[in-house]
Amino acid sequence: MRDGQCEMTCFLRGAVDSEDPMLERHFQDLQIGIEFSSGKDRVVANPFDEMEFRYFRDVFNAYTSRRFQSMPGREELQKYKDTVAHNLAEKLLTQLPSIHVIPDIRKIEGGEQYEFDGRGIISTLASWQIPRLGNEALQDKFHKLNSLLQRLLHNPEVTLEVPPEKDVIVVRRNGLRLPLSSYGTGIHELIIMAIAIYSQDDVLFCIEEPEIHLHPLLQKEFARFLIEETSNRYALATHSHALMVPGEDSNIVHLWQESGSTRNRTVESTAHSLSVLHDLGISASDLLQAKSVIWVEGPSDRIYLNRWLNLLAPDLREGIDYSIMFYGGRLLAHLSLDRDSFPDVHDLVPLLRINQHTAIMIDSDKSKAAGELNETKQRVRQECKKHNILCWVTDGREIENYIPAGPIEDAYAEWTEIRRKVHIGRFGRLEQALKKAFGSDWRSKWSYDKAKASVARRIAARFEAEHFSDELKKNMERLLTLIRKAL
Repeated sequence: MRDGQCEMTCFLRGAVDSEDPMLERHFQDLQIGIEFSSGKDRVVANPFDEMEFRYFRDVFNAYTSRRFQSMPGREELQKYKDTVAHNLAEKLLTQLPSIHVIPDIRKIEGGEQYEFDGRGIISTLASWQIPRLGNEALQDKFHKLNSLLQRLLHNPEVTLEVPPEKDVIVVRRNGLRLPLSSYGTGIHELIIMAIAIYSQDDVLFCIEEPEIHLHPLLQKEFARFLIEETSNRYALATHSHALMVPGEDSNIVHLWQESGSTRNRTVESTAHSLSVLHDLGISASDLLQAKSVIWVEGPSDRIYLNRWLNLLAPDLREGIDYSIMFYGGRLLAHLSLDRDSFPDVHDLVPLLRINQHTAIMIDSDKSKAAGELNETKQRVRQECKKHNILCWVTDGREIENYIPAGPIEDAYAEWTEIRRKVHIGRFGRLEQALKKAFGSDWRSKWSYDKAKASVARRIAARFEAEHFSDELKKNMERLLTLIRKAL
């Protein structure tokens, strides 16, 4: 801030005026970084540093009354670039409102000198409650403060008052008068920030971690109040996803550390939002949801997957670390795994809105290696590829083709008391393979297709670690990577 109240860096945007179309195309929107510290300011991000002399010359001519007679040396040219950047920044700064900071360490304390961190707040509130003659507008601030607290705390009887001694703030609530110290820290934080906000008009407030001690719903209502009911502008530095309220009147900027420096990006897409939530440590399990979702065709697929996951990663818990959901075969045509075009796809169900850490398993249904996927499956696979979503298309016809003969033969031998050699192959159907194996002994009650879930439990129970093929293990490792990444 320019008055030395704090240290901060401000990135200012402005346009370069030039008739040169090349200059306009590349530098129509330039960004200048200014660092303010102890009343001194300096350029820390100069947009002209890498600009060729022939283009900078036009900028220099536009913003100074001087012209180059010859090309200066490197050091002299850099001084000119720094001077122009500083002069441009000064012009842009005149368009900014007065800047004030509400720090993250806030505490209500006595004293006559008011500070935005809470010092002197009791005297200030007393001057609003009973203002001097001619300062009746301060009483309007006092009434607005009470109204705000009543609304945010959902209690129309909450009011503040300062006794004549001016040594404490009293909260009148539901017929009781108690000192503010008797209430939760959240009310303290609200009062400190609200008084600071009402103390100024048409300024820029930089609020550090406004979420401290505030319930997430209260944070959302407080953010809505800032946008809709005050004349100030705000820059909130927060670690709370509850304060992420994108809209026409607000922007979200993601800041992160990379290679020892702070990077920034305006959040403009779902992918950007996901990156922010990931850095904040927010996962679906925080909402009592599983952290990842695996979509499969039906119940038998879930039975096999759970068996395989249990063998490879017994520490993972279904319903907490992952969930398996059914999309129901032909219903795949009504589903979408596209991340950013949901508003335009009115007749498809957007699976990623249920959980962003998603994988989908699809039976290829191919009868031979040279076969092709149908149009729906190709669409889903392309959507997954576009958004880096795990799409597991079976290497054979169906999930059952990953199961070797041993577990199938053992399960049916125990059930039917008849042992037969079963050969399903890579693209065969299990039902047909069973009928062929049993021949004239086959009974319709042994049908796999008619009772997939119950028969799949028999087979899965006999699947052991040595039964994993290289293809199956490779796909399971991809799936485990997704699940563990979401933990």
